[in-house]
Amino acid sequence: MLSNGWFDLLTVSDEDRNRGELYRAEAARKNVQNSFHSLEAFYESLEMEVTITKADGFSIPRIAQLTQKTNQFNLTTPRYSEAEIKHLSESEETDVLFVQLKDKFGDYGIIGVSIVQYDKEQANIDAFLLSCRAIGRGVEDVLLEKTMVLARTHGCTEIKGTYKPTPKNMQVKNFYIDRQYEFITPSEEGDENLYLSSLDNEICVPDYFKNITFG
Repeated sequence: MLSNGWFDLLTVSDEDRNRGELYRAEAARKNVQNSFHSLEAFYESLEMEVTITKADGFSIPRIAQLTQKTNQFNLTTPRYSEAEIKHLSESEETDVLFVQLKDKFGDYGIIGVSIVQYDKEQANIDAFLLSCRAIGRGVEDVLLEKTMVLARTHGCTEIKGTYKPTPKNMQVKNFYIDRQYEFITPSEEGDENLYLSSLDNEICVPDYFKNITFG
């Protein structure tokens, strides 16, 4: 993993500037949630729209910020600077994806990142993370499914995922197992668990999203 730039000052993102609006939208969601008989019905009522895109100049500051600050839903906890994200996004052997989410109450902004590297017929998920404000809504399944779709277009036949345990990310311990990835072995260093899946494996994406855009 690239490490230069660890102490770089991160650019203030749109999410930072609009934090008050984000809080107000979340309060509005919580006010209506109890009126629904199930989470699925509540999520469907939100009319959520997901957009997944490759990193660009607009998104790089926020992507770097998410790698630096996200702890709970972060499978490998890489900490990348903006320069490192830019370098990865320009590599022919790597794709950097970011996910945006909005619903009828407002725009969550950029809330997730997937970094996938290609080595002949195998894809390797270097980073996979999601902001805590989007946990549980199924966005993680959309992001993983689209990561696998992209890997297929690069001629890969299998994909490897890594989980590196930390005191704060235990909730994603079984993320790959729950999605039919096969546990391979701990890494040589012993501090990572490796998982493998055929790219024929299909990820079950919730059907309550209003729209999913991938491009």
